[in-house]
Formats: sequence, C-alpha cells, structure tokens
Amino acid sequence: MIDILRKAAHYPTAFHGAVGIEPRVFVFHSTDGGSFEYLNGLFQGDYRRDGTTAVTVHFGCYKDGRLIEYAPWRRGEAYQCWHAGKSYWQGEWGVSAFSLGVEIQHSPNERFTEAQIEALCYLVRMVREEYPDMAWTTHEYISGYHPETGAVIQGKWDPYPPWETQVWPVLEPLTKGDDMTDEDRKLLQDLNRDHAAQSFRESIALAIACGNWDEADKIYADAQEAGFAIRGYKRPPQ
Repeated sequence: MIDILRKAAHYPTAFHGAVGIEPRVFVFHSTDGGSFEYLNGLFQGDYRRDGTTAVTVHFGCYKDGRLIEYAPWRRGEAYQCWHAGKSYWQGEWGVSAFSLGVEIQHSPNERFTEAQIEALCYLVRMVREEYPDMAWTTHEYISGYHPETGAVIQGKWDPYPPWETQVWPVLEPLTKGDDMTDEDRKLLQDLNRDHAAQSFRESIALAIACGNWDEADKIYADAQEAGFAIRGYKRPPQ
C-alpha cells in the first residue's frame, strides 16, 4: 500500500517563480540517486544544490512509495517550479513556465520499485483529472537535444533506464485516460516478478564476487523458496 500524497513539511517550496501558471505539459524526471532526506530538503527549498542552484518541483516520488507535494499545482493556483532548466517544447523555450513535474528517486539502470510505480499511477490519474488535456513528456525530450535541429540543449537523458520498458508501458494508457485493464495489471505483475528475479541474481553475483559462497547459497535458497529458478548456479567443490 502506497503512502498517498501529502504536502511537504515546508510548503510551498521556498524557491519558485510565478504563481498562477497554466500548465500544459507534465515532465517526468529521475533524481540520479540521492537519499530521501537530501532530496526532500532540496525540493522543499531548505537549501540549494551545490549551494548555488535552486531545484524545485511539484512532486517527489520516493522508493518506498512516498509521494510528496512541494508546490501548488491545481488549476488557477499552480506555481512555477525550477525543474526543467534550459528546455524546449513545441516551439517554446523555458518549459518550467508552463509545466508541472515529478522527480523520481532513481539512479541509472536501477529497477524502479513496485511502490513507486503504484504511486506514479496514482499521480497520473490525479493530475489528469485536474488537467484532462495535459501533455506528458520526459526531461530527456525537453532538455536533451533539440527535436528539430539535433543541437544539444542540456544533454539530459532522464528518467533513466529501465523507464521505457518497466514504467512507461504502465503509465502511458493512464495518460490517455484509460484505466488499468486486466492486461495492464498482468504487465505490472510480470514486471515486478522480473524485478524480484533480477534482484536475486544480482545479489548472488555480488556474493560470489566477494568470495562469500555461504551467503550466495543462502540467497539461492531464498530465491527457490520464493519460486524463482536461478539457472546455472552451482557452488564449486571445496
């Protein structure tokens, strides 16, 4: 069960731009790591990144499923947050001026948690209810490379893998107003099962790399008990 949306302790964020913007696009970001404590303080405006850059966003989605609101976002009261940086969308520069955003606690090539995916599904449904015509995009698309000239904007590429294969297939139908079908639910279950199996394999590989075969045996036994077949595992004779 996810910890449904709540407002930050310091609300709204201390760093923001205009009040009453008209959001037309929603931007998904990855944080590139960071603890909950650091990110939460950063987004609610307790300090600046590297002591110089204000980084603020409307929502934060954390690994344990916490979904925190850092600035007003509803129609008629939305704040401009500093999440897009130098950015371009459909002929306009400065996407922060007409967008909402969520920062997802995540590092490149790290699996997103089941709780995060559930929280993001909740968030998409909630935002779409307020803004039925909202467009949905990523930080990579608006701040990576110019879609028309190919010129570097910021070179951003988040949300990081496996966003396109693990998360977006679940969220995309919701952005179009389609509730989760049985097929969507099965896809989410399969993705979560793949995540669990991969976690077991990676933990076994790490234990072996450290020469801790007893730990590898234990993880292998746990995987079997959970119903996962880890093929090719065999402890060498002592």
